[in-house]
Amino acid sequence: ELHRHECRLWSSMGVPAVNNAIRHSRCSRISIKLRSGTKSLVLTVDDDGVGMNDQGETAGMGLSIMDYRARALGGSIAHESRPTGGTRIRCVFPAAQAAMTEWGPDTDEQARSA
Repeated sequence: ELHRHECRLWSSMGVPAVNNAIRHSRCSRISIKLRSGTKSLVLTVDDDGVGMNDQGETAGMGLSIMDYRARALGGSIAHESRPTGGTRIRCVFPAAQAAMTEWGPDTDEQARSA
């Protein structure tokens, strides 16, 4: 069972990561891991696609928005092409910060107008 803050992390970071993999990676497999510990929440999305560097593309709006959201939630995001192929997106949030942070259409809109 996912707690509210884990659902928030999934909806704000996991869904866009999976959507990016589906749209851009030409993958046949996506692996999603959400680990909740006493000190942090970690979301990892791996795919077996072409990888980011192999596409010759720079970070697009999807990754820029995910980076913005990660920082707004007090966390961090990293992305890399994996040596075995594909891409890994890894989001890390302090557990206490993730539990306290509200995220959604209302707060997202407020952050943009600030």
